Amino acid sequence: MVKESSNNSIKMSISTNQALNKMNSLLAELQVQKNLVRNLRKNDENLSMENLALRQELEVLRHQLSVTEKQMDILKDTAAKLQNLNVSTTLDQKVAYEAKDRETIALRELNLQIQRENMKLNRQLEELKGSNIAILEGTSQLKRKKEKKDHNTSVLKREFENLRKSHAEVMKKCDANKGHDQKTKIIAECLRKKCDALHLENEKLQKENVLLSSEVQLQRRKLEQTLDAKGTKRNYSMVEKQDSSRCQEELKRQSEINSKLQLTVAEAINKNKKLKLQKQDLEAELLKYKDKN
Repeated sequence: MVKESSNNSIKMSISTNQALNKMNSLLAELQVQKNLVRNLRKNDENLSMENLALRQELEVLRHQLSVTEKQMDILKDTAAKLQNLNVSTTLDQKVAYEAKDRETIALRELNLQIQRENMKLNRQLEELKGSNIAILEGTSQLKRKKEKKDHNTSVLKREFENLRKSHAEVMKKCDANKGHDQKTKIIAECLRKKCDALHLENEKLQKENVLLSSEVQLQRRKLEQTLDAKGTKRNYSMVEKQDSSRCQEELKRQSEINSKLQLTVAEAINKNKKLKLQKQDLEAELLKYKDKN
């Protein structure tokens, strides 16, 4: 009896394992079938999209064919009319046509000449634009130099003012201690020399600032004269505002694209989480089934 029960339990475990193996193989086949169905659906969608695109192209080609046929009919009618006119025209009409042809040829030559002149003017305009850009760059460099010189001048003025104050204090001390402190007199003399040197440097910087400001004004006048000569005077501050607005729009567009990408990534993460939960549920059901068997 014990042997029979053990044999029965062995048979049950074997049958259980076989059933589990069959179930696993069926699940694998089911997954393969699901993948095949998914791929077939994708292929079907792609084929339907291609079919729709081909139908649209076919409609476009049909429309173009109908338009071409209409144009051919118009050309045939025109050719027939011209043939009738050629038959019924007189010598005076032929002379008039020849005169019109000569006028047409003359107008074409004049048009070609105007086009050549326009090309020359366009080249000159491009050269002027390049020179205007160079003048603007030079003007901006001169402005930067002037700002730097102004900054250095203000710094030197402050130093000069401080040295003047210290010199005045030292001179007061010297007046109070006349003939008693030779060292204080030497320091005062050194400070006075430094003040004189700074004063000379300040005057030099002021002269350079005057030259730079005059050069900036000269470059600005040249630029305005050049722009007025071609009638292309522009407001460069407005252009800079437009460029900044374009940059802001581009940044806004990039941020919108980034937010859309972040939403797409979040959706993909949520889908992965759902798939993991489904997998865990299937594994739990499989464990329950194994425990029952």
